[in-house]
Amino acid sequence: MGRFVAGCLGLLLILGGYAGTANAQAEAGAQSLLIAPGARSDGMGRAFVAVANDANAVWWNPGALAFTTGHDVSSMYAKLVPDLADDVFFSYTSYAQHVEGWGGIGFSLGYLSYGKSIATDVDGNELGTFTSYEVAPTVAYGTELMKDMGFGVALKLVRVDLAPADKTQDLQAHLALLQDARNEIDSYANINPALMQQDGRDEHSGVAINLLQKAGIAEIGTFLRNYRAWKIRLYRAIWNTIQHHWQAERYIRVTDSDGVKQFLQVNQLGLNQWGQPVITNAVGTLDVDIILDEGPDTINVMQDAYESIKDDPTVPWQIKLELMPMPSSIKKKIQQEMQQAQQAAAQKPDPKVQGEMIKAQTAQQKGQAEIAKAKLQAASVLQNAQQDQQQKRLDAMMQSEREAAEREKIRQQMIQSRQEHEFKMAELAEQRKTMQIQQAAKRKAALAPKPKKKAA
Repeated sequence: MGRFVAGCLGLLLILGGYAGTANAQAEAGAQSLLIAPGARSDGMGRAFVAVANDANAVWWNPGALAFTTGHDVSSMYAKLVPDLADDVFFSYTSYAQHVEGWGGIGFSLGYLSYGKSIATDVDGNELGTFTSYEVAPTVAYGTELMKDMGFGVALKLVRVDLAPADKTQDLQAHLALLQDARNEIDSYANINPALMQQDGRDEHSGVAINLLQKAGIAEIGTFLRNYRAWKIRLYRAIWNTIQHHWQAERYIRVTDSDGVKQFLQVNQLGLNQWGQPVITNAVGTLDVDIILDEGPDTINVMQDAYESIKDDPTVPWQIKLELMPMPSSIKKKIQQEMQQAQQAAAQKPDPKVQGEMIKAQTAQQKGQAEIAKAKLQAASVLQNAQQDQQQKRLDAMMQSEREAAEREKIRQQMIQSRQEHEFKMAELAEQRKTMQIQQAAKRKAALAPKPKKKAA
């Protein structure tokens, strides 16, 4: 019997090793299996395999179900990234029941929500939203082989749904849309290839020439769309790499205007209103929209605008310079030279204007002198008033002290008079007492019988 039990235990250990390998492989594809349930187990540092005596034994150690008594229910709910998303959470519920004569059975259900995401096609167009999640129901059974030794087994099913099935429109609809686009290109006014051959090239605007070029490449539209989609995917991959690897503080330039330097600081470490460390503009939380600008060439549009206003004398030269088809560095240099010339012309003084300016300066200086004089007089009056007020306070204090001294003198005199009066009264009382004693002695002597004289 002992050898049979030992053989069973060895077989269970071997199977447990394979099961552990399979479990590790499964955890690589289902993140919900890596989240341990129960606050009690976390409080014990996840050293809970040998202590699992509640409903969480379904997850930690199915063999511990053999020692359950009665029934037990456990449930948990946790937001995994509360500062980033409220719909990313993990919930777990388990139940364990003791079956007399059989052992214990348990059931559990784990649910991991990745939140809502936006579905897009290959061109980056939004198709709606979907929810990614994982759900893992489990059934477990444990029975007692011998005293203080149990055996358990668990069956767990895991469903991972990260994205819905690809939903594309019918190919015929795309071909029909492409044909409509080609017909619309041919119907553009003043840019038909036949008209362009009849007229001279200089008789058409830059916008018309740009649209004609687009009409000429309409046959390779599929290639251009695929190329555009590839660029979108490439830029998104670059941004995902940046979000993953940029962890230190950085400064990003957020404008392409010449002469303007505007930077945005990312991954900035600071403190909130409670003094807790927080990261401002974390790269991982930034929402970035990648847009490819494929509109008409800006140079052609500016050329058209310049051609329409170059001979108009009412338009300021600054606007004409801004619309000229030349590099911005040359525009900036010309603008600086013209502004310097205007400033030099403005700095030449006019005698009449200079005389008026001198008069104005003299009047201003005179007024400032009057104001300063008035300020000095006001300050002197204020100082005299303050000195008078201070002298009055000193006189009042001295008068108060003299009155207090006089009152103290009178009080001392009264105390001295009272003491002298008390002394005199005591002296009179003592004299009266002495006189009374003397009178009493005299009366006693007078009343006493006189001794008789003896006969000779």
